[in-house]
Amino acid sequence: MKRSVILTAVVLLLSAVSCQTHDPVRDMLLQLTSDLTPPESVNYDAPNSTATILSVYWDAATPMYFGAVEFCVEAATDEFFFSGEGGSLLSRTVPVSSSPNDAVMITGVTEGQAYYVRVAAVYPGPSKSEWTYLRGDDGKPVAVIPGSEGGGGQQASQTITGKVLDETGKPFAGVVMSDGYSCAVTDEQGSYSIEKYRYASYIQCSVPSDAEISTGGTYKLPDCHYKRITSATTEYNFTFRRQEPEKRFRILALGDPQVHNNSQVERYRQTARADIRQYVVNSEKIPTYAVTLGDNVGDEWSLFPDLAAVLGDMSIPVFATIGNHDHEFPTESESASRRKYEAVFGPSNYSFNRGDVHIVIFDNVLHGATSSGDYDEGYESWQLNWLKKDLSYVPKTSSILFSCHIPLTDATIIKLLAEYKSATVICGHTHKIENIYDKTVSGKTVSICAAGSTGAPWKGLILSDGCQRGYKVFEYDGATVRREYYKSIQYPDSFQMRMFRTTDFPSFTTPGGYIYAYPYYGDNYIAVNVFNHRSGWKVSLKENGVVTSTNPKQATSFDVWAKMFLYNYYNRDNDVGKTRHILFFELKDPSAKVSVEATDNLGYTYSCDTFTTSDDIPDYDK
Repeated sequence: MKRSVILTAVVLLLSAVSCQTHDPVRDMLLQLTSDLTPPESVNYDAPNSTATILSVYWDAATPMYFGAVEFCVEAATDEFFFSGEGGSLLSRTVPVSSSPNDAVMITGVTEGQAYYVRVAAVYPGPSKSEWTYLRGDDGKPVAVIPGSEGGGGQQASQTITGKVLDETGKPFAGVVMSDGYSCAVTDEQGSYSIEKYRYASYIQCSVPSDAEISTGGTYKLPDCHYKRITSATTEYNFTFRRQEPEKRFRILALGDPQVHNNSQVERYRQTARADIRQYVVNSEKIPTYAVTLGDNVGDEWSLFPDLAAVLGDMSIPVFATIGNHDHEFPTESESASRRKYEAVFGPSNYSFNRGDVHIVIFDNVLHGATSSGDYDEGYESWQLNWLKKDLSYVPKTSSILFSCHIPLTDATIIKLLAEYKSATVICGHTHKIENIYDKTVSGKTVSICAAGSTGAPWKGLILSDGCQRGYKVFEYDGATVRREYYKSIQYPDSFQMRMFRTTDFPSFTTPGGYIYAYPYYGDNYIAVNVFNHRSGWKVSLKENGVVTSTNPKQATSFDVWAKMFLYNYYNRDNDVGKTRHILFFELKDPSAKVSVEATDNLGYTYSCDTFTTSDDIPDYDK
C-alpha cells in the first residue's frame, strides 16, 4: 500500500534542512556534495492525481542504501523553481520509508496549472544530493497538469494564435512568427498559429521591412517585436505602422558598455549617448538603428534598468545582445541566468528585417551560472534549430547581419550564413577592433569582426589597442554594405588613424615584467595605428607630398602610446592590447613632412598628417 505524504501550498520553503532554492550557500553545498547518490527516476503517479492533488513517486532504494535520511520534494509552477514574479513553490522534507517507492501526494495545487517536480536526497550532516527532475520522453524536465487528460509526463499542448496588422487594420502577410523554438508565417489575413513549446516565454515577430520599428515601454527601447507569454491568454496580436521598405539605412554596432556602477552609467550617458545623438544629427539623414554587442553590464545586474534608460535616450532604436557578464550567477541553470537580462531587454534570440537585410541577434554564450568566468562560446541545440528555421524564410538574395557577443568561430553557423548574398557578423567581448576572424566557405567570405567598445574597460576614452572608445557603422544600400567604418567617440568620422614617431615612445618594462615596445624602432621608422584596417586596404606613405612607400610592414604589436597611458594613469600592468592594425613605414627622410593615406576595401580614403606625442593625453576618468 502506498504511503501518502501531504504537502501544503507555500510560497517559500518550509524545511530547515537544505531545500532552499536560489541560495548561494546551498549552491556551494551542492557543488561539494555532487558525488552523493541522488534519487532515481521521478515519476508522475497518474492514478492518484486529481485536479487538486499531484502525486509523484521515485526509486529511493539506492539513496537509502547509501544512508539518505530524508528527501526534499519540490513542485513549482516555474521551470526554474523560483517563487517570485508570480511563481508558486510547494516544498517540504519527507522522511525515508521502509517502502522505497512510496508516493508523495501534494495538495493545494491549482486546478489546470502545470507543475514541475524535482527530488533530492538528504544525508547526515546535513548535505544534499543533486536534484532529480520529473522528465519527459526527450529527457528534459517536464511540467504536468494534475488530473488533466494525458497529463502523465507531458504538459498539455497550448496553441498560440494572433494577427499582425497595420495601423489601419490591414493584414501583414508572410511575416515570420516564433515562440523562440519553432516558427510560423502569417497568412493573407495576417493570422498565425503556433503550437507553443513548453519552455517558451515569448511570442516573437521578425519585424518585416515594410513595418516601422517602434520604441516604448519603461526604457523607450524597441518592444514591438515580442510579447511575454502569460497564463491569462493564448492570443497575441501585433500592430505596426506600415512604411516603404528602406533601401538605405545604417546600423551602429555598440561594443560592451559593461557598466559596473552608477558613475559609469552616467559617464556612458555623457560620452557614448551624447556622441551617438550628435552623430545622428550631423550625418546623412537615413534611417539609423543600433545594436549592443553584449556585456551591457559588468556582473551588476541591478544596473540593467539604468543602462536601458540611457540606451533608450539615444534618439534611435537600440536593440540589445546578451554577453557573458549579463548572465546572473549563481543560478539553477543557464536559462535562469538570463532571467534578469530578459526582464529588461526581452528575448536573447530574435530577428528583424530592414530593407534587404535580415538581422539576427543570437546568444552565443554558454554560461555555467556558477561564477563570472564559468562560460564558453557556444549554444544549445534548440537555439540552432530556431536559427535554421528563422533563416529558412529568408531569400538567398538577402544579406545577413548577425550579432553575437563572443567572436564567432562555430563552423555550423558560419556555413548557414555563407548561403546568402553576403553575411557580416558583429561581435564584442574583446574590447578591441579586430577584423581578423573572417571565414571562407565554398569561395564565399563571411565577414566577422570585433567592433571595439563603447564602454569597457572604463579607462578613459582609450582602448588597450590604442583606439578610442567608439562604435562601428555599417551603411547598407539594398543588400550591399556600401560603407563600413569605426566612429570614435568625441571625434569626427574622418578620424581613422593615429601616427607616431617610434623614438617618441622607447621600450619600457613594467614591474610585472611586461615589455611594451614597437617591433620596428628608430629615427627612420613611424608607426600608424589604422583602427579599422583589414586585409585588402591600401596604405601609402607620403614624404613632402610625394608617395615614397605603398608597402608598410605589419606585425602584431602594442600601441605603446596607449599602453604608456594606461600604465601611468591606471597602473594597467598586463599584456592585453596587442593588435594587427598597427603598420610601420621606413622613412627615406626623417626630417620630411610626413602624411599617411589609407583606402579601405570600399574605396573610402582617410588621411593623417599629424604625429601623436607623449604630450597628447586622451580624455580619462580621474
